[in-house]
Amino acid sequence: DDQNINPYTFRDRASKQKVSLYEFGRALYHIAQRRGFLSNRLDQSADGIIEQHSPNIESRIEEAKNIADLLVEINDYFEGLDILEKNSKDLDEGEKKLKTLFNALEKIIKSNDFENAKIELIARLNRKEDQGAVKRQIGDISQAMKDGGYITLGQYFNSLYNKNRIRNHYTAREEHYLKEFEIICKTQGVLGIDEDEKLIEKRYSGLVKELYKAIFFQRPLKSQKGLIGKCSLEKSKTRCAISHPDFEEYRMWTYINTIKIKAPEDEVLRFLTSEEKQRLIPKFLRKIDNFNFEDLAKELILKGASFEFYKSSNAKYADYLFNYKSKDTVSGCVV
Repeated sequence: DDQNINPYTFRDRASKQKVSLYEFGRALYHIAQRRGFLSNRLDQSADGIIEQHSPNIESRIEEAKNIADLLVEINDYFEGLDILEKNSKDLDEGEKKLKTLFNALEKIIKSNDFENAKIELIARLNRKEDQGAVKRQIGDISQAMKDGGYITLGQYFNSLYNKNRIRNHYTAREEHYLKEFEIICKTQGVLGIDEDEKLIEKRYSGLVKELYKAIFFQRPLKSQKGLIGKCSLEKSKTRCAISHPDFEEYRMWTYINTIKIKAPEDEVLRFLTSEEKQRLIPKFLRKIDNFNFEDLAKELILKGASFEFYKSSNAKYADYLFNYKSKDTVSGCVV
């Protein structure tokens, strides 16, 4: 500290001027010890609930072709969360935030044309105050770097070294560390970065690629297929994984084949006809992990009808009766 040779000083210098190989190595080694936040784990608290759902909602928005599609996609997604018909007192903090989000998105769709609605919807999904603690802190650091005129994270942290504690900050791998890595390589005259290429596998070549692999490489997760149990009929073979499309189709048909309905013309509960079963298939083939049995009941009786279900072991509407409750959970074929 007395001689001002802390690792952040090396990173700061290496991003601004030509340095010795020793200092260049110290800068890269320090980056390798950190590497930044790169994880599929999101903030599981109520504060991060919108961050969890945003990617799925955003993909639906991008797929919509017109304003009517937008409304259908948004309604379809939030109906699958089973929060729209609940009273506020029955919702937890996260569900309340989601219901507020739905109301805001619906209002945006109804008050804009298609192109403006898409822009405003995506902006609403990515509001800073709706981000989890990790994303919010990463955004704060990026903004502080921009305000201070620092082009790399190393420059920013070096300015803080003698003033504030640098530990316990969330930083982003691509936004902070990869960007600094590229700037340092360019400053030190290390060639091998294709500016026009976005894919990392093709963007780097030569020594830059070797350095990237040494610093940022993470061993892939080990396969978990060894945990799949053996088939009860063919003992030497493993069962089909629950994420396999064939198993999802099997699970769908298993469920459909257990549904019973009593229509006005029926005397007792009966299994579905082939035509009725075919009508239910599209309800399973959606980007929803789970949905309520009510979706299937509506499709069987009258699409879009308003249903009232008795709080008993069976679901009933007018003269229709089912062997499942309206809020019973059904597994979709999301893969």
